[in-house]
Amino acid sequence: SKGTLVLNNGNVIENVLLQVDLYTNDIIASKDDGEIIYLDKRLFKEVIVSVDGTDVQYKKIDPKNPDDFYQVLYEDEGLVFFKERYASLREASNIGMTNTNARFINRTKYYIKHGEGQIAKVKLKKKEIFSGFVDAELYAMKEYARRKGIKFKDEADFIAVFEGVNEESAH
Repeated sequence: SKGTLVLNNGNVIENVLLQVDLYTNDIIASKDDGEIIYLDKRLFKEVIVSVDGTDVQYKKIDPKNPDDFYQVLYEDEGLVFFKERYASLREASNIGMTNTNARFINRTKYYIKHGEGQIAKVKLKKKEIFSGFVDAELYAMKEYARRKGIKFKDEADFIAVFEGVNEESAH
């Protein structure tokens, strides 16, 4: 996909053909002649990839893993909701009459960070995601979700509530 690279010094490189290898966690750029380049992730602070017309933003968020990029789902001045996508390899097995081929399994881990606080790994459940919010924020989010008919079934529901409440509080 076409993407944008933001270097640590703020310089921007646009319209680069990029792909992310979920198994090795590499970011790979393709040159016009077809040559591929494995990017040194230490040189970049942000990667933006266009997927189906939507910009998907990857940033370095976790100080414990300073060279790892995470997909930002929602970000404002006090909150970052993000995920880590990766692949693991399930080995082939031959158990008696049952044979399975080796295959990659895509996995996702979700995280939330409040302000400069700790990063918490969460499941896509209201109880876990809402645990770090104060009562007033919690009430505003639950009320917004009730008014809009949001059921908190997937990441898009949580993003919609974060964006909606943030937009309402700005007015």
